[in-house]
Amino acid sequence: MTKLPRIRSSRIFLISILCFMFNLASSECLAANGELLKFPAMGEGTVHQLLSPDAHYLLIDVSHYDTDANIKAFETTGALYLLDLEKSKVGQIYTYNRHGSACWSPKSDALAISDYDGSDHAACYIYLLDGVNTKRRIVIEDEFRKKVKESAKLLANHHFYFEAVEWLDDRTVKIRLYGHGEVNPSGFNYFYKYDVEKNKFTLLSKDDNDEGEV
Repeated sequence: MTKLPRIRSSRIFLISILCFMFNLASSECLAANGELLKFPAMGEGTVHQLLSPDAHYLLIDVSHYDTDANIKAFETTGALYLLDLEKSKVGQIYTYNRHGSACWSPKSDALAISDYDGSDHAACYIYLLDGVNTKRRIVIEDEFRKKVKESAKLLANHHFYFEAVEWLDDRTVKIRLYGHGEVNPSGFNYFYKYDVEKNKFTLLSKDDNDEGEV
């Protein structure tokens, strides 16, 4: 179960929610369905949010650069929150230190999150949701090590980055793995599709031509 945010003031919280709702119509930071929410939001007065495809939920980035009112409303900055627009419920879904991106599944019941948590590493997670709470979290790197034959070789490089590119359908995510290091000094760039239900990676391309099961 996900940690719910600690609200410092119910009055400030309600004002924040009204601000978020108002910005649904006008904020330039509101991405269209299928697009990425890149975090953290930067710039004075920025409200960073991504509406789910079914328009039921709002994914909100509360960053260190956010407005004073929004920062005061939540206990944690550098965090992603889910707001249920119909039930007026909110839950903290993820915290981060540097930067990354997130995208909704077509059915609005999952999120793919890429986190550039270091200069030499990026992690990728799939969050299966139950309302504003997490039902299950999938760590792509862990599953990749278990399921893909060439994982030991690729991840022996000092720099490697997992990145969720897009949802291909309700339960399939396009994943990019790239990097460089001792094993691949000139770099590598692989694309896979990951089936969430079958926990299976399919190689899409190494050079935009090859295709096959791994």
